[in-house]
Amino acid sequence: MAEKGINVNPELFWTSSEGNDLIKKLNKYAQDNNLPDRIRREKHGPVVYAIVVNNFLSTADSDRWKLVKVGFTHQSIKKGDNNRMEQVRKEIESEIKELKNEASASILFAFPIGCVDTTSYYETEKRIRGKVGIPVKKARAKELKLPVPTEWVLTTQEHIDHIMKQKGDAYKSESSKDVIDIFKEIKAPTITRLPEWCKDWVQEEKSETKKNELNECHD
Repeated sequence: MAEKGINVNPELFWTSSEGNDLIKKLNKYAQDNNLPDRIRREKHGPVVYAIVVNNFLSTADSDRWKLVKVGFTHQSIKKGDNNRMEQVRKEIESEIKELKNEASASILFAFPIGCVDTTSYYETEKRIRGKVGIPVKKARAKELKLPVPTEWVLTTQEHIDHIMKQKGDAYKSESSKDVIDIFKEIKAPTITRLPEWCKDWVQEEKSETKKNELNECHD
């Protein structure tokens, strides 16, 4: 490791002990110089994911309003290995089909948290949940038999479409930014007119600033 720079062969870093040695040297340097950060090799990185419920709300405008669960996992999200995210999706679908047979649940996104993001996983998950929709009351989520009742939000199909467009653009881009960074530009949904059937579903906002934001409708 050069004193004024680091020159590492990427292949050697991942396929030999060179990578581990470099991580140890960097952490030793941080420790010796009282720096707060550390580097750790992980097999499965932290991921924030979202699962949307379809054909579930029995209302005339059910195509517009959607329930979404935004959660976190530190396990594999590889397709086909019955990972934790897929298990949750199946659990949700099993519960909602008991109330409405044609209901289904699908994964909207699964974004790894940035490798140099030092924000706590909980705070990142909470921030993104707030960007996806308005928190649903825990009691109401329980009534609907939705698993993990504290992780649900109410949002609109328009807002979901906006998120998915940003997701698609990010994957097509050659930018070095993490895909999850799209939420730095995405604003929380601005909903002013909740239908009568769901007015008592959402949590009341404690912040006056947040209330004002929700009153700036962009329909």
